[in-house]
Amino acid sequence: MKKLLYLFALCFTTFYACNNLPDEAVQENDPVFHAAEPSRIYFQNTRSHHYQLITQQATKIDHYYLKTIAADQLFYPVIANNWLAEEAYMLFESKVLGKAPMEIKLSASETLKLDNANRKSQYEAAFRLAKVISSGESACVQTENGACLPIFASEQERTVFKTVMRDYLKLVERF
Repeated sequence: MKKLLYLFALCFTTFYACNNLPDEAVQENDPVFHAAEPSRIYFQNTRSHHYQLITQQATKIDHYYLKTIAADQLFYPVIANNWLAEEAYMLFESKVLGKAPMEIKLSASETLKLDNANRKSQYEAAFRLAKVISSGESACVQTENGACLPIFASEQERTVFKTVMRDYLKLVERF
């Protein structure tokens, strides 16, 4: 009887320890920027070789640009790793508009305002753009003269976004 109880306890402990239930669901209205040391090390050891690293000298924030971004890609995501504060942010930049505040037109009635200084708006925009991309809809970035330039139109651009989004979510332990 003792052996049976011991075997049951061992099986229960093993099952409990190996339980791979997913963490809480990722929600776009619940931003998480904390990048724990193990996640940051994992990113640096396994994923960072796919990225070009540029460190801002003033803030010491590491910006990771996916190496497969096409030279003519207008709008692209960037992972910003603020390792001093153990945080990571999803930012968007444009080769035409730079890092200035941008407007993304998703439909006739819906626009996103992106400002790299507002990390929560960037986080929410990333999730909204992920929905647009996964549903096959189109989006465009508004220029200063009012023109609307398409973004994530090609499959390569969509793949770049999905890869960076997945890596970012792993970095903040939400994937």
